[in-house]
Amino acid sequence: LDAEVNAVNNTKNFAVEVIDQKAKIALLYSYMHPDLGAYKKAIESNRLREVTISNINDFDIKTIDDYDLVMLFEPNAAFAKVYDALNKSNTNRFTILADHTNYNFLNQHQDTFSKNPTAQGDPTRPRFNTNFSAFLTNDLDFTDFPPVISGFGPVHINGDKDILLYKNIAGVTTQDPLLAVTEFEDRREVLFMARDIWQWRAQSYLNTGSFESFDGFVAKLVQYSASKNKRERLRLDYDSFYYGAENSVISAQYMDKNYVFDPNARLVLQVRDKKGGKLRELPMILNGNRYAINLDPLEAGDYGFTVQVKGGDRSSSGNFTIIPYDVERQAQNANWPKIKATATQTGGVAATIKNMDGLIENLLEDSRYTPVQKEIIKTEPLIALSFLLFIIIAALAVEWFVRKYNGLL
Repeated sequence: LDAEVNAVNNTKNFAVEVIDQKAKIALLYSYMHPDLGAYKKAIESNRLREVTISNINDFDIKTIDDYDLVMLFEPNAAFAKVYDALNKSNTNRFTILADHTNYNFLNQHQDTFSKNPTAQGDPTRPRFNTNFSAFLTNDLDFTDFPPVISGFGPVHINGDKDILLYKNIAGVTTQDPLLAVTEFEDRREVLFMARDIWQWRAQSYLNTGSFESFDGFVAKLVQYSASKNKRERLRLDYDSFYYGAENSVISAQYMDKNYVFDPNARLVLQVRDKKGGKLRELPMILNGNRYAINLDPLEAGDYGFTVQVKGGDRSSSGNFTIIPYDVERQAQNANWPKIKATATQTGGVAATIKNMDGLIENLLEDSRYTPVQKEIIKTEPLIALSFLLFIIIAALAVEWFVRKYNGLL
C-alpha cells in the first residue's frame, strides 16, 4: 500500500522439506485376523499410502514389483515364492511373527533372523526403549497397552539391529525384542514379534480420544521399511531459516559402528559466512542423546556448515540462513487484550487513536499528573573550596609585595 508505514512484515521466508511418502503396500496373510484391518486403517490414514490385503494363495507373484513394500503376516510354507522373489531383488520387508508362524520355514528361506520352532504363545506387554535411535518416535504410554501374543522363546536378529520395544512377560522386562528394525545386506526390515496389535490401536484411542498417535507410530515404521536410504552414523537436525533472536540450534546424533549413540565423541561445527568467507569452528555440547550448538552469536546472512567428528572420518554438511528479525515490526496488530489487561491492572485506561482527544483531556484533568517544579539551593562555605581559597591568598600576597616594592605601603 502507498501509505503503508511498516512493510517489513509483508513477506516471510520459509523452507519446505519434501518427503515422498507415496507408497503402495501389499499385506499378505495365510489366515484372517483383526490385525489386518488395524494395519490397513493405520497405514491408510495417510492418503498417500494404499494397502492391498491379499491371501497368500491368491497373490499373483508377478505383481510383486508393483509394490513399494511387502508386509508378511505370520508367514508359513505358502510364502515360499514370495520370499524367493524378495530375496532375489533384496527388497525391504515388514514381518509380523507370532505363534502361528512357521519358524522352520523362515529359518531356511531368509537370513535376517532365526528362531527356534514353537507353537506356544506368550502374553507379552511392551516396554519402550528410550535409547532407540533408528528414527525419532515417542512413547505412546506403552505400559498401559494390553498384552499381545508373541511366539515363545528368544529370536536372534542379524545386521545392525535397533530394538524399539522389549518384551515384558509376567511383569518382568526381558532383553528379547518385541519390535525391532534392522539393516542387513543393504536392505531394511521391521520385525514385530506379536499379533493382536488391533488392541493397541483401540487402547490408544481410549487414552487420547483419537487414532492419530498410534497411526503415526505405524506410519513411521512403514516409512522406515519402505525407504531405501541407508542408515547414517552421523545425522543432523537443523532448519533452513533462523529468525534473528529465536532459538537457532543445530543438533546432531553420532553412532558408533554398532549404531549405538556415542556420548564420548567430540563434534565440532565449522561454519562459513558465504559473503565474507570467514570461517569459525565451534564445539558442540552433549545434551541428552544428541550434540547441539546455539547459533545466537552469528549475524544475519547466508552460511554453509560442516559437522565433523574429531579423530574420525565422519562429517556432514548443510546450509542455513539467519534472517534479521524484529519482533515488534513483525506484529501486524496491537495485542489489544493484553493492552486492556495491563491498563486495568495499573489503574489506567486503554484508548484507541480515535479517542485521542478524550485521552489527552483525561490526562490534563488527572491530579496524579499535575506538573511539579522543584528548586534546590545548595550553599557551601568558601573555606571548603581549598583550591579557590589558595588562589585568593596567593593573589593578595602578590599584591602586598608589589605595593611594598613600589613604596605604596
